[in-house]
Amino acid sequence: MAANYVKADELDRQFLQCALCIDRLQKPKLLPCQHTFCQSCLELWVTQNGGTLSCPFCRNQYSLTQRGVAGLPDNFFVNSIIEFINRKRTASSAKTLCDSCENEASDYCYDCAEFMCFECTAAHKRLRTTRDHKVISIDEYLSDLTSVEKVFADDEAKLCGSHEGQEIEIYCDSCGVPICQKCRVKEHYSSEHKLIQLSEAGKASRLVLSDLADRAQEKVDSLREIVSMLKETNRLLHTNREAALNQVKARKKLLIELIDTFGQEVEAELEREFSCRKSTLEENIEYFQQTLDKTTSVCNVTQNLLNEGDDEALLYVSRDTIRKLEENVSTQVRPKTDEDGRIKFVPGSCNEIERVQQFGFIEKTKKSCSKSSSPRLRPITTAGSPDFVVGENANVTLSSTDSEGNIASSGGIPITAKVFSPTGEVGIAKVQDKNDGCYDITFRPRVAGKHKLILAAHGRQMSVEPYELDVLPLQRKILTFGNPSLPECIPSSVSLQEPCGVAISHRNNEIFVADTGNHTIRVFDMDGNYKTQMTYLNMSHDFEPMGMALANEGRVILVTDAGNRQVLICSRDGNLLRRFGDTHLRRPCGIAISHSGLIIVADVESHCIFVYNSSGELLTKVGKFGTDRGQFRRPFGVAVDSYDNIVVSDRDNHRLQIISPSGDILSIIGDDRRSAGDEERLLKYPTGVAVDKNDNIYVCSDWDAQILMFDSKGAFLKKVLSSEVEGLKYPNGIAVGTDSRLVIVDYGQNCAKIIEA
Repeated sequence: MAANYVKADELDRQFLQCALCIDRLQKPKLLPCQHTFCQSCLELWVTQNGGTLSCPFCRNQYSLTQRGVAGLPDNFFVNSIIEFINRKRTASSAKTLCDSCENEASDYCYDCAEFMCFECTAAHKRLRTTRDHKVISIDEYLSDLTSVEKVFADDEAKLCGSHEGQEIEIYCDSCGVPICQKCRVKEHYSSEHKLIQLSEAGKASRLVLSDLADRAQEKVDSLREIVSMLKETNRLLHTNREAALNQVKARKKLLIELIDTFGQEVEAELEREFSCRKSTLEENIEYFQQTLDKTTSVCNVTQNLLNEGDDEALLYVSRDTIRKLEENVSTQVRPKTDEDGRIKFVPGSCNEIERVQQFGFIEKTKKSCSKSSSPRLRPITTAGSPDFVVGENANVTLSSTDSEGNIASSGGIPITAKVFSPTGEVGIAKVQDKNDGCYDITFRPRVAGKHKLILAAHGRQMSVEPYELDVLPLQRKILTFGNPSLPECIPSSVSLQEPCGVAISHRNNEIFVADTGNHTIRVFDMDGNYKTQMTYLNMSHDFEPMGMALANEGRVILVTDAGNRQVLICSRDGNLLRRFGDTHLRRPCGIAISHSGLIIVADVESHCIFVYNSSGELLTKVGKFGTDRGQFRRPFGVAVDSYDNIVVSDRDNHRLQIISPSGDILSIIGDDRRSAGDEERLLKYPTGVAVDKNDNIYVCSDWDAQILMFDSKGAFLKKVLSSEVEGLKYPNGIAVGTDSRLVIVDYGQNCAKIIEA
């Protein structure tokens, strides 16, 4: 029968409340009728009833000893429960965090002695090396110190409350109370009372309670799973709420900055329009002011001659005066501009996102002399191959011209780009200003079909119709073998079961797969055709191959046997040459061979790396359990580069660590646990790892089912394979051939895949 656990709040509510004071029982005293009350409440009750003790419930009267109420027996049952609740609340007073990601813990693993959240528990149960561990819920773990058996265990004799010093030995089934021999003689002697030995009554009661408890436990397990799920959902709700709130705040900040930018642009437009029109008006004012002054002067002189001059004086100047007056009279007095002095701001509509409609613009007159100095944008052209393929970067180039139509030689235009996929998903494309009038636009399509690219400059959409780009499905050839139930799998005479490790023999192009679930090593050619297998019997436990490595150009095979905690060295024909490591290893997994002949083994349960010589003698041990630099949490895979540096997939720390031959940590890849949330991690539960001839690193990211590629310095290069394109599930092992072809074993789909990197 499964262990029984009691919730503290239920016990408090059912057993620990005094009916007189409606509060927690204090010094609980048990009456012969089995009703329990606080000692102080009973003493007050006796005083109010003239010194007579009667049960407040059933009204039965009892006599008191000289000690009074204090002489009544303590209720050991209630005292045990009170002690249980105190221990329970002490154990659960602090919030328990996941040891992997610091989220609130939902489960506890006894084998690893670690707390885990809902997500980490799922990863824990999926990994072959940890799926058989004993994992219980956090509530069950906190209750484990105070199980029902421990709460009610008490070897002391129970004394009758009515007869001092008398042990309870009999059970009256008619009255439903345990009694002593004196109770039997005085109160339970008639034939109406059915008396049973205490042990027999307890045995019968245990059978009934056991059956009911088992039936209730079925509901408890379901409820516990529901509560755990709801708690995790609640945690995700809070986490997603924080993430959404941060996005809202970032969006608000962006829009405020955008509005400020728009305002500055409009103010600049206003100043340009105003300056140009002001200059034209001032030129007109100056011209007509000069004309006015000349005309006024001629008029004054002529008027004086007419009024005061004689005919002789008038005739001397009449010819010049008449000519000047005719010039002034013939001069046009209409301004040389249509300027009416109006300049206004036209508020924009709130229905669009573009700056002009959203914020507004400056209305310009037809004869405004202002000229835009911003370059115009030309249609996009493809950069490199015009074919865009799913899962690979798509690059286009945008070139610009100035206001005269000439090709621009400088950049500086704020351009943004959005991509709309055929399925309606919206993504942001990366725009790089090359500062030569051209702009590189890059995005990575996830589905095939016609994509729409919308570009905006200064917040204004460049074209009424979006640019359309055709994305082709991935044409890369992927060869799948080992699982006949998969439609794309090539015919094979064998079926893989939970494969874990893989290695490639460059000498004869053979693939060695650790077929863990079938307890054997399978050998295939590079076309996925089955050739042979190697199985090793007569061992203490089942042969459980995990990691694979080859030496002497594939003539010698090394394999980690997790079931027997050892490393096997075999010949190509399957003969067992040597085995070692059983005195040090706990659960060996990844294995690699350095160019100097050293054997490197990753042990997921020892949380370290073991280094042996070619004879199997232990030379050193690197690392220990932890999250700091040089520490590991379930290291899974190992590989060696051309400099004999060791690349380790530090699985539960979500990173790779690169170790020099002397044991120093050279670099860490993907160690963003403290700076980013789970969804932002580049690596999440990395497993198999491999290095090619150029020291590029390939790693299986188990959680999100993808293969990632890094350079030797740890810089991310590209996503090689993914679940969304190639249909991976749980990739666990990877190997690189000399022709750059990759072989991946997929633990989740019981198959292997061959693909060009």
